[in-house]
Amino acid sequence: MTAFLDRLPHAPPRAWIAAFLLALAALVGVTPLPALAQDPPAAESTDPAKLLDAARKDLAALKAQQDKALNEQSLRDFKDKVDQVKSRTDQAASALEPRLNDAKARLAELGDPQPDVKEAPELATLRAQLNREVATIDAQVKVAKDTGLQADSYLAAATANQRLQLSAQLGERYPSVLQSSFWTSLRAARADDTERARVFLAELGALWDGVPGTAWGTFLAAVAVWLALCLGARRLTARLCATRVPQGRLRRSLFAVSEVILRTLRPGLIVHGLMLTLTSGTAALSDAPGSVGAWLDTVETIVWFGGFVAGLGAALLMARKPSWRLLPVPDDTAARLAWFPRTLAAVVVLGWLSSRTAATLELSIAWNSAVHALASLTFIAVLAAAIAQLRRGTEAATASSADEGTKASKDDRKSRDDQAGTGQHPELTIRPLWLSVLRAAAWLVLVGSGLALLTGFVSLAMFVLNQVVWALIVLGGASLLTLLVDDLFMTLLATSPDAAGKAATQADSAAEDTPRPPRTREQTALLLSALCRVTIGFFTLLLLLAPYGEGPMDLVRRSGSLQDGLAIGALTLKPFDLLQGIAVLVIGMAAVRLLKGWLSDRYMPTTRMDVGMRSSTTTLFGYVGTVAAIAAALSAVGFSLQSVAWVASALSVGIGFGLQSVVQNFVSGLILLAERPVKVGDWVSLSGVEGDIRRISVRATEIQMGDRSTVIVPNSEFITKIVRNVTYGESLGMVQFKLPMPLATDTDRVKALVLASFQAHPGVLATPAPNVQLDGVDGTNLVMNASGFVNSPRAAYGIKSDLLFDVLTRLRAEGLLPGQVAPPPAPA
Repeated sequence: MTAFLDRLPHAPPRAWIAAFLLALAALVGVTPLPALAQDPPAAESTDPAKLLDAARKDLAALKAQQDKALNEQSLRDFKDKVDQVKSRTDQAASALEPRLNDAKARLAELGDPQPDVKEAPELATLRAQLNREVATIDAQVKVAKDTGLQADSYLAAATANQRLQLSAQLGERYPSVLQSSFWTSLRAARADDTERARVFLAELGALWDGVPGTAWGTFLAAVAVWLALCLGARRLTARLCATRVPQGRLRRSLFAVSEVILRTLRPGLIVHGLMLTLTSGTAALSDAPGSVGAWLDTVETIVWFGGFVAGLGAALLMARKPSWRLLPVPDDTAARLAWFPRTLAAVVVLGWLSSRTAATLELSIAWNSAVHALASLTFIAVLAAAIAQLRRGTEAATASSADEGTKASKDDRKSRDDQAGTGQHPELTIRPLWLSVLRAAAWLVLVGSGLALLTGFVSLAMFVLNQVVWALIVLGGASLLTLLVDDLFMTLLATSPDAAGKAATQADSAAEDTPRPPRTREQTALLLSALCRVTIGFFTLLLLLAPYGEGPMDLVRRSGSLQDGLAIGALTLKPFDLLQGIAVLVIGMAAVRLLKGWLSDRYMPTTRMDVGMRSSTTTLFGYVGTVAAIAAALSAVGFSLQSVAWVASALSVGIGFGLQSVVQNFVSGLILLAERPVKVGDWVSLSGVEGDIRRISVRATEIQMGDRSTVIVPNSEFITKIVRNVTYGESLGMVQFKLPMPLATDTDRVKALVLASFQAHPGVLATPAPNVQLDGVDGTNLVMNASGFVNSPRAAYGIKSDLLFDVLTRLRAEGLLPGQVAPPPAPA
């Protein structure tokens, strides 16, 4: 096995996960599930008229059957037939309504006949034919709706009858085991029930004796091979989960699912092979003598379910593999409860099988009650032992915590004493309040069921215990599925630790406004996981309510009224239309985002547009695409876009008063993006705010100041006020400064020095040429104005500083600074 695994190719972890899931799905898909041998249903006609006739005939038969006293199974069959009638009427109505609308549309195209104009014979014949067609189809639609309403009434009556029967059954009282009449009735009915059991065993023995010896040998060999394959499959799945699945909870949840599947298949396929061996002399189980065939089908189904229960409990506890455990169960508690899954599965199989066997043999009321009482006592014993073991495990964990506390230092003990004084006792962290309440409720249910058995309410006790066991199984399966889907999405879609580290490194080296795809993937994984959890919770609720007379189909029927939609004025919101609208919106927004990325990264760089124009065009396209996606989503929901005008006119007063500034900024933003008086990257000055434009949104524009702070300016400010755009077009930058010099200064020498400084700096343009002019006389000083041009206004400030330093150095070297003594002449 190890050599085989070492030769496996080292595929990416996600590829191994996908292959593992496909293998499990294939393993389940090829497994033959137990089912009664039935003839294939005949193909049903899709003609609406024939569907209506069949539905009305079935409804008439159901009406006659409704007046009879029906047992539980008959009521279920009755409700299934009513569902078939309802399905046929809905199918007929769905097929007729398009035809009716088409006929009405063709009739509307002809228009109304003119009273004074003689109509052509062909046109009159066509009009009469269309009128007859509309009348016929309309009558059929009305019949379909009326039949559907009658089916709904029959279904409601059947559901109410089923609830009444359940209530009556739970209220039945039999002689208690503490009364002598109970044992007397058992002795009185023993002869008849023994005879029924003898006949049944004789039929089963005849079926057993009809199996040839070679068939038994083949069956035993197949069982041995199957057990060996199961053992190898468990080791292989454990090895694959440990080596090929990424680290995290996913490997544990996948291994738990594989445990459930293998433990379900192991007894299920064995009993299926046993049934095939027993029926090797007959064509199918239905050909078996008497009621043996139906009983064998029941046995196989119950064994399949028992294997699932055992596998589910073992997968959740993982008593022998604590590191693979999904639930936060202490090791000692899991070890104490290691026997519980197998024992519960065996009790479920034996208890439910004994009840089905009693029903198959049609035992007397006394013996049937005794069988149910024995099964209920077994359930009580197993559940009570599990609760007691759970309590002992909690007490052992508490004692272990206390022992560790006694070995701690004095400071630690004082700290724990302080915590105990504030209500934070270590025992409370091990045994929370909800666990104590749940344990007390479980004991109360078991004690109540035991008292019900002793007082003769056997059906009530059996129902309550079955519900407890059923709730444990359903909640356990829901927990496993919830953990699986959460781990699956978070591992396959969310960012792995290595990828997260790479993404963080890339983010540090990238710009601050660069989007982070890993965060989007994680959000998608969380949303998908939440959606799957809600779906699992819904179906869990359906399964929990099924035994109370509200089966899955009943709840679906109750929620079927949602298909008619919620009317809001002229708009009708239907679930399917809402889902369709959400899908259109999500797909449209995703398409807009992809196209924006393509425009920004691929297409725009190939054009002659500058960076600001590219950003404005991409942003404007995003706005238009978003509006188009929202409009398409509204159309998919059924909302007419013509209603937008009415909504806008209804909101005009509010817009005129409360939303005026918002609309003004929105329109101004569109103008800025279209006319582009300013664009992203421009250096602007507005109302004392000066900086670079970093982003133009729908409502406001972000300006980054020189100190790296950001000022958010409403877009209307750029439209209604004077804005200085320093970098508008391809303007040059100008360097200008003034020099105050004494009246006695040699202006020619100063001018020459300043021009030399301008000409020596590489950032100053030669054309237009630098210039030095006498600006005026300020008191006792001459004011000289020097100016030059540079390539960009952004470079003007730095070049101006360089020129000032250089001019001052040159003036100081020549002794021309005000108040400076001229340097002595150099020695010869």
